[in-house]
Amino acid sequence: ISAKQISFNNNQARFDDNNLPQKTGLDFGHLNVSKLTTNISDFLYSANRTEALVKQLTFKDTSGFALDTMHVKFLMTDSILSAGELYVKTGESLLQNFIEIKFDSAAGITKYPRNSLIAATLKNSTIAFNDLYLLVPTLKKAFPPEQFANNKVVFNTELRGNLAQLYLPYLQLAALSG
Repeated sequence: ISAKQISFNNNQARFDDNNLPQKTGLDFGHLNVSKLTTNISDFLYSANRTEALVKQLTFKDTSGFALDTMHVKFLMTDSILSAGELYVKTGESLLQNFIEIKFDSAAGITKYPRNSLIAATLKNSTIAFNDLYLLVPTLKKAFPPEQFANNKVVFNTELRGNLAQLYLPYLQLAALSG
């Protein structure tokens, strides 16, 4: 499947996988989004490759999660997952720059994750605990909302390597009280 241009403006979409129980937070098995707007070019989907230039993606989910804007040059093959020219913005969080994971196979990444290679550069990025609570609700146990809600972590980092040996040339963090 290929498309030169895909555009939606202020749409609504609902997806329910009735084989999965409903979860709290943003539940990819049960999505109910509104204000879905997208502008995607050079879309290609095949058995072993998916790529697209996402120029704009926005939506609001009934869970409370809202994606203000996303831009990404996306590539996924049977051995690479890449997000170049990355810019993901919510009301409180911002991730930007580049992330790439290389692996021997889709099965291999789950069976032997330490063999996967990762390269990432994230500059002037911010993660809000409120967004994390919606994306990974189990984090509320380790980071109780009464202590961490409305807090953010601002960071710059570069990392590369695998899970057995990860190289971090730099990591700058500012969080909580400094």
